[in-house]
Amino acid sequence: MVFGLFKSKSKSSFRSVLGYNMDGKPAHVRIVDGSSEEPAVDLTMHITENCNFSCRHCYVSSGPTVKDQLMKEDIIKVIDQSSKYNCAGLLLTGGEPFLHPDLDGILRYAKDKITPISIFTNGFWVTDIKRTTKRLKELRNLGCDHIKFSIEDKFHMEFISEEKRLIIKHLISISDNSMPVLETNHEKEKVDPVGNALSMPESELKLNDPENELCYDLWFDYCKVSFKKMINEAHLTIRANGDVYSCSFYVKKIGNIKTDALSAIVNSFFSDEEYNIIAEHGPQELARRKGIPEEEIKRRFLEHPCKFCHDLLNEN
Repeated sequence: MVFGLFKSKSKSSFRSVLGYNMDGKPAHVRIVDGSSEEPAVDLTMHITENCNFSCRHCYVSSGPTVKDQLMKEDIIKVIDQSSKYNCAGLLLTGGEPFLHPDLDGILRYAKDKITPISIFTNGFWVTDIKRTTKRLKELRNLGCDHIKFSIEDKFHMEFISEEKRLIIKHLISISDNSMPVLETNHEKEKVDPVGNALSMPESELKLNDPENELCYDLWFDYCKVSFKKMINEAHLTIRANGDVYSCSFYVKKIGNIKTDALSAIVNSFFSDEEYNIIAEHGPQELARRKGIPEEEIKRRFLEHPCKFCHDLLNEN
């Protein structure tokens, strides 16, 4: 399970990421009519946390024994409620989204309401060229604009055959407008220490040098800009149990789609004092206001930037 493509914060930036022109005219782009004066909303849905792989690094802690999944009715409710906003896109992920029994129905319903629609998958369902090409064209007709295959990092490669990887790469090379945009994830040797990765050895985790002042400054600017973008557009990550978070790393729970209206969740997102502090001053300032000593801030932030933010927003 991977993420990261749809973190840009406007429809134009979404389309440029997918290789579209800004006028939205190329065939890969589906145009959804309507606009709104409401804030922009970017939806990531973990429609299931069940997965046929047991990746050591999975930040969602998915696997074959994890059965949580969003019901189609709950997903439709969120899609309907998102219509009042300038919805910047919908990402369907997991777990493995192709294990959700209603995937096609979800795509069909969302097709005329949200664009672009993306799926992140481990590609287990890929068979031979002919049958997979047919399935990709079906997915395109159902409304899927983009598919990202998690096959290039060493963690997923423990579960997927080289033959299947070559088929996927060949499909990418021959894909056209009759299929979704296809790509693979980036290679990665180290991961952030969240989810399953918390039990991995430090040699496989992303660690920075606490003595590197340049690294500290770069991370400071990156986090500040990232949260500034989040404050200007509600990036909502919805887990398979309905819980809603502000970040794909489940930084801070802000509601649940089964009990809260999407409008209440969006309002909670934009009015959150801690998010606004980070957007204006960076995560270090929030840590200072929580009374964390300066040297500890620097050490924790540089060791695990994402984990530091996760812990910071969940500490009292």
